[in-house]
Amino acid sequence: MSCAKAVVTAYKKCAGVTDATVDFAKSTATVTYDPTKVKEETLVTEALKGTRFAASKIDDKDKKPN
Repeated sequence: MSCAKAVVTAYKKCAGVTDATVDFAKSTATVTYDPTKVKEETLVTEALKGTRFAASKIDDKDKKPN
């Protein structure tokens, strides 16, 4: 399984996640989710357990311009 697919698959296993994409050039993942079904903290701290990847939240103010 490719690295991107492993990350996307891990996120999509979380209840409430409707979409996940990975951009390795920018070292980011974008996750679309229903906050009534899954907490943002869970996506950052729990979703990628069992993979060789880690996540951290990037606030809008911290995002790099495209």
